[in-house]
Amino acid sequence: MDTCTKPNYPRSETSLETQLDQIQQAGYAGLTWTEGDPQEARHIAESAEKRGMRLAAIYCGATLTKSNLVFQPAFYETIKSLSKHGTIIWLHISSADFPPSSRGGDAVAVPALREIAGIAASNGLRVALYPHMRDYTERLQDALLQRQDELVLRPRHVGMAEREHLDLVELVDPEHAAGVL
Repeated sequence: MDTCTKPNYPRSETSLETQLDQIQQAGYAGLTWTEGDPQEARHIAESAEKRGMRLAAIYCGATLTKSNLVFQPAFYETIKSLSKHGTIIWLHISSADFPPSSRGGDAVAVPALREIAGIAASNGLRVALYPHMRDYTERLQDALLQRQDELVLRPRHVGMAEREHLDLVELVDPEHAAGVL
């Protein structure tokens, strides 16, 4: 179940605190969030923890260009704001320069993802590549970022978010992913 509780998403007059109480009462262990204001993300993580839940993941986006992996302006501040909360950064990667499921941008994407993984790890977070239709990372196989049949992305803090059903999200450890495919 997608438990996005952002105000007016889709249209809600219920406060975030009340929505967190409802999520807790429904028996959920946590919720997900969407990138935006870093202080709001920290507030949600702290408020969820006070209720015995956690902010399991935050959905973020990046754009792959021919020379860089570009993040939202508040991306790095969001990482810092969620430090030590154990939140997974669900990262979807779009690109106008490289077609979906291509390997053309790996030379740019892989070093940038390694850097992000290091920053996330130093803040107690992990990164899960989030395949999304028509994105550069469109399929689970794309999230492995294979080049010449060799796994090139193996940091301990990077995995893949696999959505088999709308209510099932699983973090796949890249060390074991080759056996999954």
